[in-house]
Formats: sequence, C-alpha cells, structure tokens
Amino acid sequence: MADITKLILADHDWFRAQFAKLDDLQAQTPIDHAALERVWRRLGEKLDLHAYIEEQIFYPQLLKRGVDDPEGETLDAIGDHNDIREFVTINRGTVKGGGLTKVGSHNLIMAYTHIAHDCQIGDHIIMANAATLGGHVTVEEWAVVGALCPVHQFVRIGAHSYIGGGTTITQNVLPFSHCCLQRVLP
Repeated sequence: MADITKLILADHDWFRAQFAKLDDLQAQTPIDHAALERVWRRLGEKLDLHAYIEEQIFYPQLLKRGVDDPEGETLDAIGDHNDIREFVTINRGTVKGGGLTKVGSHNLIMAYTHIAHDCQIGDHIIMANAATLGGHVTVEEWAVVGALCPVHQFVRIGAHSYIGGGTTITQNVLPFSHCCLQRVLP
C-alpha cells in the first residue's frame, strides 16, 4: 500500500509543475488559449480531488492517530480564491484555543496584515493594509477592516460591517454597522 504522505507531496510537486506551465504559456506571444485551457482543466479537476482527500480524509485521520505532531499539519485552513498580498502573517491555531485558524474564501487580505492564532475569517472579507487581528477574533462574511486597524483579541466583527482606517477595535462590532475613528479637524 502506498504512503499517503508521499502521494500528497507528489501531488504538490505536480501542481507546482502545472503552475509553472501556466506561467510559461502566458508569457508566450501570442497566447495559446487552447493550451492554457487544457492545463487549467486538468489542474482544476485534480485540485478538487486533492483538496477533498487532504481535508476530509487525510487530516482527520492524522488528528485521530496523533502521530508525529499532527497539529503542525492541521491548524490552519485557507479557503479558495483569496488574494493574500505581501508580508501577510497568518498564525496557526493553538491546542487550547480550539486548534484552528480559518480563512474563508474570496477574501482580499492586503499587505502587512496580521491574523493571529485561532481567528475565524469568513468569506468576502476585505482587510486593508496593516490591519491586525488579535487572537480568537471572528470576522463574519462581507466585513471590511480598514487600514492600520488593530482589533483586540476575542472580538467579533459582524457581517457586512465596515471599520474605517485607523480605528482601534476593543469590543464587538455589530453586523451591518459602520465604525470609524473620530477625527478632530483644525
């Protein structure tokens, strides 16, 4: 019987090679759209299967068996179609904190953003430059956290809420609310 870890790592190597092919094809002039479609189709099919096997079969079994530090392999989950920019940090979850840092799908996480341990980030979130989440923060779907906003640990940011740039958040933010720093003008 094949070693599942070796199979998964071989898949990762195959994915890297396919992404390199895509880069090469996109650099050509003129672009061969049929060739791009062939690579994307195979890549998409295999990625779906690979993600299912890894997330629904491999990681749960690894946690059950508890061999060779399974927590190191399972404590963060990042969804699909996220745009994660330069110098972003996403810390893995902790054993005492629930064991999982989760980032949903279709998010824009701009440069220098920090997502601490055990945070739960929903879908369609925008976190502007240098937004900082303390540990155990929950950000619900479609929320916007403005630039240079520190968010205190254990805070919940409600769905569809907006936090203006430079605002310090120390308490929960209600869904569908607008929260911003009061500025004194001369």
